[in-house]
Parts: sequence; structure tokens; C-alpha cells
Amino acid sequence: MDENRFILKSGFGKKFDSGQKRGLKQPDYLKNIEEGKIIDLPDLDESVIKNRDIFSCLINRKTNRLFDENIAMNLDELSFILNMTQGVKSIRRDNNTLKRYVPSASGRHALESYIVVSNVKGLSRGLYRYLPLENRLLEIYLDENIGSKINDALNGQIFSSRASIVIIWTSVPERMEWRFGQLGEKLILIDSGHVCQNLYLAAEALELGACSVADYSQDKLDKLLCIDGQNEISIYIGLCGKKKLL
Repeated sequence: MDENRFILKSGFGKKFDSGQKRGLKQPDYLKNIEEGKIIDLPDLDESVIKNRDIFSCLINRKTNRLFDENIAMNLDELSFILNMTQGVKSIRRDNNTLKRYVPSASGRHALESYIVVSNVKGLSRGLYRYLPLENRLLEIYLDENIGSKINDALNGQIFSSRASIVIIWTSVPERMEWRFGQLGEKLILIDSGHVCQNLYLAAEALELGACSVADYSQDKLDKLLCIDGQNEISIYIGLCGKKKLL
């Protein structure tokens, strides 16, 4: 059997012990906040929801690659999307973990969210990082050409530059490895699926379009995010914006 398939098996991940077993300090559950402009997002507001029927959201969920570039996403919609994908509900002080709107193995939540903004009212084009405890954005850098750069990093998938936002989920492997050792890599990938499914359902509730992307250049995307590709690694992408009506 191809060794690459071992990650799919239940016995995967026995090559090194967890940091917890080795007595290592538990890593922080979120990245530090670097210096930069902080932007407040609106509080989570259910009034932004247009479709409250969960059955309808599940039935109508589909991948959308046609985005209307003439209609911008607003900050209330952005706040809802980011909350439902990576927002924090509470902190468990007893074991230093977060409770979010998505599940994660042992509450480790090894993901971070970066947002490429192309068409959001009140925000300039550029790259931001979501700060889930505060429901804020950290402005990493502004760039009028961010759309063409994300398109290049996603191997020429031109529809990516037409979405209002592109969310790139990165993993900080140490958070999951501390608890599960090598098995942590498999669990991080499972967690990313949970997050992206919430993107689809949240977008459907707002009558927005969503699309997941897994075809990308690792080096280009990590460089775009200003991360090292070792201690933090981009692993999954979600697009969201106004649906283009044909």
C-alpha cells in the first residue's frame, strides 16, 4: 500500500509521542496579535440571516463559482461568516481550550483564519487576520492587486479573484500535536472540513455563494500570508460573495 494512504487509517500517527505525554508546556490556543491596525467587526447579529430554515440550507447547499463583483459584502455579513466558521463561544479555563461553533478534537482548534478582502463595504483591499476572541480583524497589509495575487496562488482559478472574500485557513500543528502526537496532522485535516461546511451553511443562510478550494501553490500561498510554512501552514481555502444571477 502507498505510504501516503496511511494518514487515512486509524493506526496512523504512532511515530512520536504527544507533547503532553512528554511533559511539554501546552501551546497557546491562539496566535499572538502582531502590531497593526485593528478593525472592530459588528457583533454577531441574527437579523442578518435571510434563510432560517436549516432544512432548506442543507438541501440548497452547493458550490458557487459565479460571484457578482458589482455587489459588495457588508461587515455584518462578514462578521457572521467569520463567527460561524471560527468564532469563539467560550474559554474552558480548566484545560486551556476554546469552545467554538465548530467541533475540534479535544477542543484543540489548531486553525487560524486569514481573509483576502476584494469587495467588502468599509474595508480596503488587502489581507487581514481574524481575531476570534475580540471579533476583530488585524490588518496585515493593503494591496489593490490582491485579487490577481490570490488568483496566482490558487493556480489560475480566476473565479477566486471575483469573490468578495477568500478565507485561507492555516494550521498551527503544535496545538494538535501536543495532545495527539503525529495523529494531530490527520485531525487537523478533519477539523478543516468541519469549518468549511459551516462556511457553506452560513453562506446559504445569508443567501451568499460559497466555494471551497484545495488546489493551490503551497509556497505562493504561504508567502502571500507571510507565514513560514513549517510552524504555520496554509491548508484549505473558502470563497464567499454575492451570487451572480444568470
